[in-house]
Amino acid sequence: MSKLVPQPHGGAINRFEPGESGNPKGQPPKVLTSVMKQLRSAGYERVTAAGVMEAYEILLGLDEDTLKESINDKEQPMILRIVGKSMLSKKGSDMLEKMLDRAHGKPLQRKEHSGELNINEYVIKRGDQDNPTEREVPTTDEADGREQC
Repeated sequence: MSKLVPQPHGGAINRFEPGESGNPKGQPPKVLTSVMKQLRSAGYERVTAAGVMEAYEILLGLDEDTLKESINDKEQPMILRIVGKSMLSKKGSDMLEKMLDRAHGKPLQRKEHSGELNINEYVIKRGDQDNPTEREVPTTDEADGREQC
């Protein structure tokens, strides 16, 4: 139980006993937390990356009429409806590329290098921009003759 403590200015404040709270019910739950609780109790679950990948692969295999039906079916998840609508739009090829990249990864880009690579010497630049100094540094240690990396 709290007690009133008089103050020098003439007012009083509530002072709580040790172990007593001024907010016995605690902080109210956050809106998002309560919404997530309701959705989970209604049977909705979190979408996993594997689930998204599987949905994309299924969408890629649908014919146009079935895809149109899925877009208009309000029972379908929104992600399927949105992605399906994008597939049928003018920028459908962009959406298909994104879906393939998401489901199977971007293709590897290999680069071929031909010619020689000379890494025996390199240049260290020191000093300010107005007066830089340069000196060549050999790759072998003069003291013991070993190569440095």
